[in-house]
Amino acid sequence: AKTSVQKLTKATEDAGYPSSVKNRS
Repeated sequence: AKTSVQKLTKATEDAGYPSSVKNRS
């Protein structure tokens, strides 16, 4: 699960989402 979350966080960063959304994830 942790890996999935990390991957999602990376994806959001790549997409250029705001840190707020990243933190929400």
